[in-house]
Amino acid sequence: AIKKYLDPRRLPHRIGIVLNRAVVPMLERRPFAPAASEPTHPVVFMLGPPRCGSTLLVQTLVSNLDVSYLSNRHAAWYGAPWIVERFARPRTASAEVEHRSRHGVTAGPAGPSECGSWWRRFHHEDWWE
Repeated sequence: AIKKYLDPRRLPHRIGIVLNRAVVPMLERRPFAPAASEPTHPVVFMLGPPRCGSTLLVQTLVSNLDVSYLSNRHAAWYGAPWIVERFARPRTASAEVEHRSRHGVTAGPAGPSECGSWWRRFHHEDWWE
């Protein structure tokens, strides 16, 4: 079991986990982190069982409306998604999103993401998975 933690091929993955779970969240506590505020627009969560079209619906909404959403770029920086919002969010009214996915996983940095890593960061039992 310890061999999987010492595998050099997985080292970049492990470094990313440590950065996202330990280092990057510290930035949220810095003075320049955005202040929490009430949303000015309603918050909508898109939920659906597998193969029901929910991913296509989200892709269509994202590409046609000026909405905020969690993207694959947010999933990569799940330790502090506000960094993506602040510095890497596309400045156009709608994102360039392909209307394709494989089992709900979209391609490209602007593609919508369920951002499972962000949700799991609050559960510490899977720290190294």
